Amino acid sequence: MPVIKHFLDKINDNDIKRLLLIPFSETVRECSYTRNNEFKLYKMKSNDVLKFNPDVLDVYFYKLNRVVEIYANHYLPYLNRANITIDYDVFKKKKNYYDIVLTSPPYGDSRTTVAYGQFSTFSNEWLGIDNARKIDGILMGGKVVKNLYDTGIIADYINDIAQVSHARALQISSYYRDLGNSIYDIADTVKKGGKIVYVVGNRRVKGIQLPTDQFIAEKFEEKGFRHILTYERALGNKSMPLKNSPTNKKNQKMSTMTLEYIVVCEKILQERETT
Repeated sequence: MPVIKHFLDKINDNDIKRLLLIPFSETVRECSYTRNNEFKLYKMKSNDVLKFNPDVLDVYFYKLNRVVEIYANHYLPYLNRANITIDYDVFKKKKNYYDIVLTSPPYGDSRTTVAYGQFSTFSNEWLGIDNARKIDGILMGGKVVKNLYDTGIIADYINDIAQVSHARALQISSYYRDLGNSIYDIADTVKKGGKIVYVVGNRRVKGIQLPTDQFIAEKFEEKGFRHILTYERALGNKSMPLKNSPTNKKNQKMSTMTLEYIVVCEKILQERETT
């Protein structure tokens, strides 16, 4: 792994380097002692560690070839046919700035839904990301609120969860507060006629499935957008098990997220410029 990283660091073209870091990040995960098919950070059993001896270079170049193949076949043809400027360095909080925003926010708070921080810890450390082991507290819902979220479509669902666990409902409220604030910030930066495309999953909490896709459409509509469509698709490259046991009771399992929802909205009202 250090050999691969050494040569990647010598690449001066940042776009090429970013592309090559994708298979590197996957290789870090696959060649570590982390259990496969888990989002949380669990070490392999001792017996499995003794038998684990992956060919790191072989894994990396296999994944690199896959990335290049996907890029060449599914992305490059479209980029060659259009004049596209992609801005991915820093989110510019400027009114009426973007023609389109494509993003995939966390599907829930990192501590209780998809453990983004744990899943990405090793990769983030290799990539030199600051606070790699503290990401869960920085992401959406990382800081728990004191009051339940009580507006819009999601309020009734949160109240139902509160009947089972008030503490859990507060955690959920924290996530939707942060997601809503983020949507408001992004909405202001999109031009009239511009589009937003959000890819999200609808998590299940205490047996209740939360309509995050509808929440996103609702929040953008509050900011002068119209909802065009929501496209449903199966989750690809799923690492989480298809079922888990949220109550930790024997034979009581529920399905985890298997679908993603692609929410598309168009801005129909223009934001006023501030001086």
